[in-house]
Amino acid sequence: MSGPQASEASGRVRGATEALGVLEARPRATRPPLEGFTQALLARHVDRAAWNAAGLPPLPRPTEEPAGDSVPLPTVAVVRLAQLVVSMHCTGLSLADRPTVWARLESFFTRRLPESDPVLIRLRAVVCHQRLEAGCQPPDVAGLRLLLDRQRRIHGANSYLTGLTRAHLATAYRQAGDYARAASLLEEEARVRTDLFGPEHPVTLVTRSMLARALLTQADVTEDVQARRGLARHALAVITDVRVARDRLFGATAANATKIRRYEAHALLLLGDLDRARAVLEHVLTFDAARDGQKDLYAIGQTHLLLARVHAAQGGRPQALAHAEQARRILSAQIPGGESAARAREIVATLAAG
Repeated sequence: MSGPQASEASGRVRGATEALGVLEARPRATRPPLEGFTQALLARHVDRAAWNAAGLPPLPRPTEEPAGDSVPLPTVAVVRLAQLVVSMHCTGLSLADRPTVWARLESFFTRRLPESDPVLIRLRAVVCHQRLEAGCQPPDVAGLRLLLDRQRRIHGANSYLTGLTRAHLATAYRQAGDYARAASLLEEEARVRTDLFGPEHPVTLVTRSMLARALLTQADVTEDVQARRGLARHALAVITDVRVARDRLFGATAANATKIRRYEAHALLLLGDLDRARAVLEHVLTFDAARDGQKDLYAIGQTHLLLARVHAAQGGRPQALAHAEQARRILSAQIPGGESAARAREIVATLAAG
């Protein structure tokens, strides 16, 4: 394929990928034709036999077979399309099962791209994110620390890739139980992103949302009442700013807006404002179920878990048990060995025992 032809084809693929990525937000039940079209498009631009042999989502036979075991278009277009195919496929899998598929995608392109290719480096960051989202244990704290030092040397302290790795390391620290270090790293990353992008840029809001989660997790395990309330108040201040910005940017029923509301309810629970916490969680549950058309999303399981804690704190044992059982079912299906699933099982056992 000549230079102009490759450039034109790449533009078509990238445009189609961006459009398909927008449609990906639709409920999965409405997406079978969309997934098939995306897979057929990718099948024209990668070695289909090698892809299928790698255990990736099966691609249909294309109308035009690519020649040889190569990526015939500029890699950014093909890798982005491949990520979309895998992302759509993974919506039908539990969170615990998704990292395996993403690791296969990384391996597929590692054999075809130079080690230093920026597209491959960013794909590896996506794979790392998927492992962290699934709570894979143990979190690779040491590996991420080495990677962060490398990113700082090569790209600078405030580059996009450095910031991404810093956020991933903070998540690994949180999962390893080092909550103070996680919060410190996220405070640093929030300052950097605020300086680079502004306080209400979506990437800044993501970091501040992660900071709130780290503070809430730390508060949950803090026995000293005053210290716990101090962490919850700090989290709530961060959450309020993020919630207001996300409502304005995305709308109150958007996925990231309902997520920050769940964090808000968690903070209110820790501060003893149980009526408000319950009201917020009931809205979150309604918004998530209506938007996604599903009942078994991990986020919905988390909401049921918090509702169980709120009802238990208010003395509503039957309601608490009902929500805890829902949380146990959903969270155990998504990440069986995760902390949230264990917490749900513990609450069910405690409430069932009377």
